Amino acid sequence: LAMGLCIASSAGAAGFIDVDGGMWYKEYIDRASESGIINGYEDGAFAPDKNTTRAEFVMMLWNMEKSYVRKIAKEYNLPVAQKKESQEICFIKDNDYTSFIKRRCSKIKTGNFIDIKGNVLGKHEGIINYTIGQRKGLGITFGKPMYVTNINNLDSTVTLGEKPELCSKGLIAKNVNVISEKLLPLGKYIDVSVKLRYKSSEIDSTLIVKKTNSNKREITCKVTFKEPTFCSVTAGQSVVFYKNNIVLGGGVICSRF
Repeated sequence: LAMGLCIASSAGAAGFIDVDGGMWYKEYIDRASESGIINGYEDGAFAPDKNTTRAEFVMMLWNMEKSYVRKIAKEYNLPVAQKKESQEICFIKDNDYTSFIKRRCSKIKTGNFIDIKGNVLGKHEGIINYTIGQRKGLGITFGKPMYVTNINNLDSTVTLGEKPELCSKGLIAKNVNVISEKLLPLGKYIDVSVKLRYKSSEIDSTLIVKKTNSNKREITCKVTFKEPTFCSVTAGQSVVFYKNNIVLGGGVICSRF
């Protein structure tokens, strides 16, 4: 909707929009930080001109409810006004990503279900069918609830365990993006809340961010939960750090402990 409104809002000033996404995003930081655009939207009013950037168009929506944005899109006769919200991978219409992968791969490697001691529990049809924390649809029964606790793409094993084995004390993340070193200084322990999924609850934690010894540009972090949690900490997924309502940064989960 944001992109659709950008196009619609600029209809009266055709010719000034450059569709070169790279150029727009280059201006994002510069213009957003110095133009005072946030304060200009207090009343929801906004008048684009030839100097307006994509960042300003998108941020125009920051204090609007989604229902109101859809109403504006409808007034502009934009087809996205009634579009269903995407809850999964947006370019897979039926949300069946396993079938999507199978159609594009010649062969999906099968493997073993194992327990935490490495004992083989049975066969599975490929690691693409499973995610950390999954309980249903395993294709194997045990007479008690069993959960996916680990997935190893090197040997194609899927580790199953009971719910207590999903409990985590924290996580390690890489490719950390620190938005402000003033709010999130390197090498210091900071009290934060973290989110692992859009709809998940925030987890009170302690965080330390540091640069790796091998690559001074690479930033990693260690997040220690203040209380052990049963959330599904999954390697490859994102973690975001908050202080009250302020986003401090985020990274890609490597492992849990």
